Amino acid sequence: MDYWEEQETLSKDIKYEFFIDNTSKDDFVATVLYDFTGEIIDFNQKICEITGYSKKELLQMNIFTIKHDINPKIEHIPVMLQSSREKTLRNHLGCLTHKDGKKIFVGAKNYLVESKGQKINLSLIFDITDYLKKEKELKESEVKYKTLFNSNPAYSVFLNPDGDILEMNKAVKKDLGTNLSQIKQMSMEGLGIIYPQSPKTKKKMINQIIKNSEKEPILGRLIYQNNEIHYYYCYLLPLIVDQNLIGYQGIGRDITALKKIENELKASLQEKELLVREIHHRVKNNMQIMSSLLNLATHHVKEEETITILKESQNRIKSMSMIHENLYQSKNLTHIHIHDYILRLVNDLFYTYNIQKDQIDLVTEIDDIKLNLETAIPCGLIICELITNSLKYAFPQGQKGKVEITLKIIEDTIHLTIIDNGIGLPNKDYLDNDTLGFQIVHSLTNQLDSKLELDLSQGTQFKISFKELKYKKRT
Repeated sequence: MDYWEEQETLSKDIKYEFFIDNTSKDDFVATVLYDFTGEIIDFNQKICEITGYSKKELLQMNIFTIKHDINPKIEHIPVMLQSSREKTLRNHLGCLTHKDGKKIFVGAKNYLVESKGQKINLSLIFDITDYLKKEKELKESEVKYKTLFNSNPAYSVFLNPDGDILEMNKAVKKDLGTNLSQIKQMSMEGLGIIYPQSPKTKKKMINQIIKNSEKEPILGRLIYQNNEIHYYYCYLLPLIVDQNLIGYQGIGRDITALKKIENELKASLQEKELLVREIHHRVKNNMQIMSSLLNLATHHVKEEETITILKESQNRIKSMSMIHENLYQSKNLTHIHIHDYILRLVNDLFYTYNIQKDQIDLVTEIDDIKLNLETAIPCGLIICELITNSLKYAFPQGQKGKVEITLKIIEDTIHLTIIDNGIGLPNKDYLDNDTLGFQIVHSLTNQLDSKLELDLSQGTQFKISFKELKYKKRT
């Protein structure tokens, strides 16, 4: 039903008295009676509002002296308020000029009515200025929407509440075509095969896509009748108007090219991971060979000092070898769990120096920290040197005691503390000691951009605070 059909229609043989009784107080329709010469006979208040003229001014005017013309923006319309000498209903669109010069767009229905046996003209006039303005805005909005809808390179479709596609943009038509029967199979991650499907399965699929779309897009795969495979992602959003579901909007994109690149990158990454693991494995094996060679060398020397130096060098190599072993065995090739590494390293030192469990208690409080290779190696070597020093000198002649290792991370700073309750160091500044072990500790501490703190108030306590080192490009 068009605009005019929505308005009240009058009989062709309407009586003047009916007009006076029913339209003079109308708040929406302006009504005016005039004869064939254009002399105004009667009208209601609405015509004054539309034209801007008072009742007195209108009664002195001829209907044709009211300025009116054809609105050039409305096609195929007659002159507004042109007298109809025919006995048929005439509908007109046009515009009147308000008294202040403003253009008022109107629509009119013209009738021939009878008054005292004489035929006169009756015009029902509707102010449609706002209507036309909104209609224009609606058309412009529709043009903008269609332009955006079709120019969007992403897939965009509208579905009815049952999930049937009502409209699709050019991107969908270009890639998928308008005939979706060419798709042999459709699948989505987590949903399985969903096409062809029953209405019940379709509804379940839509609900699942909407649920997942709140977090991330649904990834899927299309297999065409020619077995060509395409990958895509999509979102599905419900369209709600006045709390009623009117359908869904689907948004997606073909990611076949990206999927191909992704698969190539994954294959390349797996290859590089295998190579890196192999490197760490070979480094570990080479260090174990060096450790074994040093162990063999201890059997060919008799000097106690030389044997000690060889064993300590062997322990240092083992501490580095363990790091490479942990790296190639872990899923992460850049960081190791320092907790497991320290426990294994210290237990290995206890075994090397033949320390019985009932002689020295080992107490550890180590956070679950992951350290990269640049930080883990100097940290491990420092622990190796300080624990070795405690096991060798803090508990002479089988004296019992305790060794504590604490490794905590506070914000982005790592705090390492090593304590023993042995006999302690002699009363002098051992931080300036020129032995090989302390030189190594000082060098590694500097490498960590930290300082070594020594407390001899109760046994021996070493403290080091440092941050994880960043990778530096080798030259």
